Amino acid sequence: MTFSHLFRTRLLFGALLLVVGSDTMLCAQTGRETKRKAQQSAEPSIVWVNELPDGKELPSGVSHRTFPSQAAGRQVGYCIYLPPQYESEPDRRFPVIYNLHGNGGNEFHSFEDVAVLDAGIRSGRWPALIMVLPNGGKSTFYKDSHDGQFPIETVFIRELIPHIDAEFR
Repeated sequence: MTFSHLFRTRLLFGALLLVVGSDTMLCAQTGRETKRKAQQSAEPSIVWVNELPDGKELPSGVSHRTFPSQAAGRQVGYCIYLPPQYESEPDRRFPVIYNLHGNGGNEFHSFEDVAVLDAGIRSGRWPALIMVLPNGGKSTFYKDSHDGQFPIETVFIRELIPHIDAEFR
């Protein structure tokens, strides 16, 4: 067996393994995708107003609210943190942070972030500000769905932000 014949044989064998391995990975990937899509179709991508989970409490300064969304055609939930100075300084305006939860979350995620923010404001490390925890759905990536069923980007950009600006200082 010559070197070039041995090289071609190994190259062919390597390519065959690559194709078979890729096909196996593709089948496994397709199986996972099918299972994930079945789970997603069983659960809605978004519940527009969620209930506070059992055993969870709203942190200090946080309230759960809703606003009417024309794009969604219903009320949409959000949580908002107002700093301690909000009530005592009625003429003051405050900057706003929109804390976008990750995949699988809703408006009741990120309470740990609120607790850290509140402690920092109370200690004087950070300026007083408002934090909004919007409801972005389980897997919307904060973009409108192609079929228009879940207009989360529109709700967030065109409705929630103007709502917060109009309702809070």
